[in-house]
Amino acid sequence: MNRLCRYKGTLGRLAGATVISASMVACSADPPQEIPGQQRAAVEKPVASPGAAVIAPTRNPPALTGTGTQARDNAKAFLSWAGRAAFSQKEEARAIIKSVRDNADIINAIAEEARLAQRVDHGRVLVALALLGETGSPLAIEHLRSWLWQPLPTTGEVVEGEIAERTALEMLEAKAVSGLAYIKDPTAEKEVLRAVAEHPSFHVRAEAAACYRGNHGDTAATLAALAPYVRKGEERILDRPMRSPGDPGGSVNKRLQAYLAAHPEIVPPEPVSLPPKDKKPPTERPIDPPPSRN
Repeated sequence: MNRLCRYKGTLGRLAGATVISASMVACSADPPQEIPGQQRAAVEKPVASPGAAVIAPTRNPPALTGTGTQARDNAKAFLSWAGRAAFSQKEEARAIIKSVRDNADIINAIAEEARLAQRVDHGRVLVALALLGETGSPLAIEHLRSWLWQPLPTTGEVVEGEIAERTALEMLEAKAVSGLAYIKDPTAEKEVLRAVAEHPSFHVRAEAAACYRGNHGDTAATLAALAPYVRKGEERILDRPMRSPGDPGGSVNKRLQAYLAAHPEIVPPEPVSLPPKDKKPPTERPIDPPPSRN
């Protein structure tokens, strides 16, 4: 895994996404953000600005070993550590999580922690799903698949025109499909392609396609293999420019501008200034007449 599959969206206030979880994902290329609001799907990749504070590394990671009760306790502790770890510790975290590829008890325990946290800690679920994908283990496929196909809410709190509960779950399902893509197992890959074709969320369909492209190389052969699964009217998924390691500066912006020029339907209209409301002239309160002396 080289780069982040970026999740865009409206739930920054809900997504306690950590540095480790944001960097431990499933795509080797990074699709830049499209403009329209309906394509936002949630956790932005952290970008350090000049002079930004550097997060100090936390303590050493807990052991991620064992079976049975020990596996559950260690998985819970490791998940908590990963949720607080600094970006500089990501390679250490990756090495540890890859070492449990064949430990079903650890993988099942991480999946159980994700389930328990769904209604109370959105960020913890994101970390857990990222770790499941990072194992690269076929043992994680069924767990990620069960997250990917949870029914999306049709009612709930509306925030900026979107159902907050639906957007939150779309974010998690996008994380799940990126994990499946990274595992690169034939069964997992079949699920990724199925998501491109059948998932009810455009956000997740686009994420699945981007991760497939990122992990197979953004080549003509990759696009030809992916094209039969892309829905009619969503062909722009195949055109979206991808960031790759070694891209010269500014090249992605140029490709993005060309992409937006080719798909003007996704560019929001220019904001319109509304005329000021007509104001009524101020009226003075009539002066009360002096009291009568009758």
